[in-house]
Amino acid sequence: MSPDTRNSLYVWAVMLALFGLNWVLVRFDLTPSAPAWLHWVLSCVNLLVFGRYLLGFWQRRASNPNNPNNPKDPPG
Repeated sequence: MSPDTRNSLYVWAVMLALFGLNWVLVRFDLTPSAPAWLHWVLSCVNLLVFGRYLLGFWQRRASNPNNPNNPKDPPG
């Protein structure tokens, strides 16, 4: 396994763990003493991390020279 693949798996695991933890805390109201704004902040951070991941994935796919939809390499 290449280091890039291993790092990607670690990022996925951490992202899913944080998202799951936040979801469990909000869904089951396990932190009644925490202010409501903290849940919103955690949710926004999770959405930003996931959005950043999708943007990076899209940029890698768009810059891939083997991508058949790459506008830099016209067919034929």
